[in-house]
Parts: sequence; C-alpha cells; structure tokens
Amino acid sequence: MNEPVTTANREALPGVGERGSDVYHSALVRAFLFQVFFALLASVMLDGGIFRRVFCALSVAYWLGVLGVLMVRPGEWGLRYLRHGVLVVFGLTVLAITVGK
Repeated sequence: MNEPVTTANREALPGVGERGSDVYHSALVRAFLFQVFFALLASVMLDGGIFRRVFCALSVAYWLGVLGVLMVRPGEWGLRYLRHGVLVVFGLTVLAITVGK
C-alpha cells in the first residue's frame, strides 16, 4: 500500500494514463482548485482576517507536505494526501478558530 508508483503497480491506481505522473497531476490540479475556493471563502469571513491568516498558514504547511510527497512519490496514501489534504486544512482552520474563541 505504501510502495512507490512504478510501472508494475501503476495500473492499480485509479486514473492512470500512459504516464505515472497523470495521477499526481490530476490530484495537484484538484488540490489547487480547492485551495483557491477555500482561500476565497476564508477571505470573505467577517472576523477581521483571522480565519484567512490561519488558513494561509496551514496551507503553507500543506504545500510543504506536498513537496515532500512529490519527492518521495509514495503510493495510495500520498495520493490521498494530495487529493484531500486541503479539505483537512480547512477543517483544521475551522477547529483552530472555534477552539481559539
């Protein structure tokens, strides 16, 4: 499950075309689109910009993690991180703001 994406196990991953990087590319595009949407949503919160600042700080941590994932090129868990990590970051932002009040 945590083995790198190679030509032998590439077919087991969903959405893989001729190249193994197709899966990573689609996951990164999805993450970027979610990032833009949630950044816009965080910007319209009426709390003096605190929500936006917390989201931006956690987003930087997420994208540093993305760099780590791309360097290691893991299997399924890395793809889950790329696809759903921004949602987790937004949830952590909501949790941080709720606990901080």
